[in-house]
Amino acid sequence: MFLDSTILDFFIKAILALFVGSVIGFERESKSKPAGVKTHALISFGAMIFTYISYNMSSYGDPTRIAAQVVSGVGFLGAGTIFMSKFRVSGLTSAATVWVCASLGMALGSGFIAIPLISLTLIISTIYISNFLKSDINHYAVKMEIEDWDTLKEVAALITQHHLKIKSKKLERKDGLWLDLHYSTNPTNQHMFMKKLYHLDGLGQLLKI
Repeated sequence: MFLDSTILDFFIKAILALFVGSVIGFERESKSKPAGVKTHALISFGAMIFTYISYNMSSYGDPTRIAAQVVSGVGFLGAGTIFMSKFRVSGLTSAATVWVCASLGMALGSGFIAIPLISLTLIISTIYISNFLKSDINHYAVKMEIEDWDTLKEVAALITQHHLKIKSKKLERKDGLWLDLHYSTNPTNQHMFMKKLYHLDGLGQLLKI
């Protein structure tokens, strides 16, 4: 009977850990971020298992030792979602959600049920409210191979047509003629601009930075 109750307790916490991780991961994946449903679910689940084992080994030593290593270990995973370029740093929100997923898993592993579920509601609400209030202007960077000067004029015309706010541009010869472009615009303009770029005949490789 004791064994059955232990297994049931672990099963409930495992399902909840996968659930809270998946919910946060779904929001990140819907924004095409580097860490999605599987990553967040596994992080939450793994943190729950480590904490659960640590908590149930308390009679053999300090139950906080394993849990403490989860906090530092998940920091390396979070750092892997951060990308730095010359003009911006991206992935900080994904790194934060990885970190907070581990904390929810640890809370579940420690025996708390209501706190992680309440926290999940607050986290998702905060993310969506923040996205709603955020300015519609985003920063983008592309690098394109120009095959002839007429194509360069067409690209310049598209920039003017879509009212892109240029942050920087660099034209260089390196195994061909390359235009490195950093700009800001709204998502709709960005979609239309990129769609027309893909249909330019004189354009070689097109890379999103």
